[in-house]
Amino acid sequence: VMAQYADTLQNIIARYDKSKIRGWIIDLSKNSGGNSFPMLAGIRPVIGDGIAGYSVSPDSSWKTRIYRDGWTGWDSTLVFQKKQPVHLSRPGLAVAVIYGKLTGSSGEVTAINFIGLPFARSFGENTAGANTRIDNFKLSDGAWLNLAAGYNADRNKNIYTGSLVPDKATDSYEQAMDEAGKWILGREEGE
Repeated sequence: VMAQYADTLQNIIARYDKSKIRGWIIDLSKNSGGNSFPMLAGIRPVIGDGIAGYSVSPDSSWKTRIYRDGWTGWDSTLVFQKKQPVHLSRPGLAVAVIYGKLTGSSGEVTAINFIGLPFARSFGENTAGANTRIDNFKLSDGAWLNLAAGYNADRNKNIYTGSLVPDKATDSYEQAMDEAGKWILGREEGE
């Protein structure tokens, strides 16, 4: 399922990359979570390889969230691998990320992956504020315990413990999309 999700996102991105698009709008306004690694693998063509962000634990230890040519994981621990990753013909186009009240958990992690990129900006409403890293622990009876075990940080090591605040706050989804489109067009024209 993770591979299918990442493949679907990368295939959509590859299809649009063949046309003369002027930028990307990544709509996370209703992304309430799931598993962040297939999401990271899916959007990788847009954000590129390297450090996508971090997570910090209560003991102040850091984990690095990385993506490198199909390989996604923490530091040197493989979580997910995408075979034959898509590479954009024009990397670095403007990226507008749409936030909403429902953007939470892994949706927020996905949003954080864009923070600090020179070609990305966010629009919309403050997110849900579920910015925790979930660790999975297998119990002796075979059950699993999913426990919030850390906070997420962007590529510049800014830690987020609550809602993400967009660069450009808007009153509605429609206004966020409109502002995002204007920003992409204005950026390309040098505004």
